[in-house]
Amino acid sequence: MDDRERIEILEKKLHDAEYMMDSLVQNMAVGIVRVYYSNASAKIVYISDTVCKILGYTKEEYDKLRENSGSEFYFLKDYEKKLIGEAKEAMKGKKLPREEYQLKDKNGDTRWMAIRGEVVSTSEDGILVQYAMMDMTEFHETLEQMRLEQKKLNIIVEIAADLIFEYDIKNDAMYYTRQSEDGLNAEHIPQNYFDVIRDEGWIHPEDMDIFEEFRDQMRGGKQIVHAILRKRFADRKFHWVEIDGRTIYDKDGNADKVIGKITNIDSRMEQEELLKINSEKDSLTGLYNHQTCIDKVRKQLRLTKQGEQCVLVVCD
Repeated sequence: MDDRERIEILEKKLHDAEYMMDSLVQNMAVGIVRVYYSNASAKIVYISDTVCKILGYTKEEYDKLRENSGSEFYFLKDYEKKLIGEAKEAMKGKKLPREEYQLKDKNGDTRWMAIRGEVVSTSEDGILVQYAMMDMTEFHETLEQMRLEQKKLNIIVEIAADLIFEYDIKNDAMYYTRQSEDGLNAEHIPQNYFDVIRDEGWIHPEDMDIFEEFRDQMRGGKQIVHAILRKRFADRKFHWVEIDGRTIYDKDGNADKVIGKITNIDSRMEQEELLKINSEKDSLTGLYNHQTCIDKVRKQLRLTKQGEQCVLVVCD
């Protein structure tokens, strides 16, 4: 029995399912190639229109190119030895691997193809292998685009003077991508973040109201979060910080993480405080001016509880 007869016998076994398979293949944009391997040769016995279309050829163009090249594996010629070697191992019972190959299309562009081979029929002298081929080019291009965007992000993080953070809403966990050059060094807190920094005194007592409002923004999934408060860091000192964050949502629209930055604004707040003090005092005497005195009296009256007494001493 020669190779052609063996092929006909093996192909006959697939004949009944061929129509349904071809229809499925065309609809799924998955190409099929069937190769008969014997100890002496390898021959492509079927190639679907989808494979040709992915590579930019008509079926007729591809058949002519393959015929003129003298290689059964025209589009896979760079991998011919490898495929034949794997087929010989499959004859011994070894499973064929799933791999990705870079193929050139009609325009000379690279197409990434995921190829999975399966022995669909065997004979005394050979095997018929069916390869499912899926075009993964768009996936690889997207992956490369993501890699470049990640690289850009990493560069931005590296050159930024701010402390970059990632807050996991579901697990109430805070992670920092790098340490700041402005003294804002902080350790990761993998759980109960807001309880920890509150209970361990990391927030200035006078800023607790701001802290609680900011906590609710972060946990509640507000799109843009912002706060200015005093927070203690690894140097055990309170620093004025400005926190800006953006919420990231999952595919179902649920708030997932908050990505943002923490900026040291000690210098800015010191300047603002100095300007405030200068605006409250008389430039000649250095004493509080008339309006400041009135504002402070009113503030103290608002803070005074019922039954308490206040004393105003005026020295002239």
